[in-house]
Amino acid sequence: MHAEDLIDLNYLAEVEEECEHDRELLREYLDLLRAMAEQERAAIEHGASSGDRPSVVAAAHRLKGGAANVACRRLSRACAAIEANPASAAAMLPEVSQALAESLRFLEQRWSDGDQAITD
Repeated sequence: MHAEDLIDLNYLAEVEEECEHDRELLREYLDLLRAMAEQERAAIEHGASSGDRPSVVAAAHRLKGGAANVACRRLSRACAAIEANPASAAAMLPEVSQALAESLRFLEQRWSDGDQAITD
């Protein structure tokens, strides 16, 4: 899988520019995403197992937005699919979990405390 499938690199560059390439601030965004994503993923899982489709839709919508805010394209798309078809939530959870893990790993590496400038 290419980085462009995982992350919207053009939008990510805009996010980084808005943050003036402040790695500390960007890592704070990453920490917020991590915490929110785990909470919303758990809410999707709980809603799917209990048959609470409105909760599934709401959690998928929140996670989709949080992912989109930091350019996590694949995660956002997986959540959009769940939002559109909440009955698919249980089947889509592995994709959400994988997209989340890969997105976090990508952003952690990109925003690490290296000497390199943030680039595409």
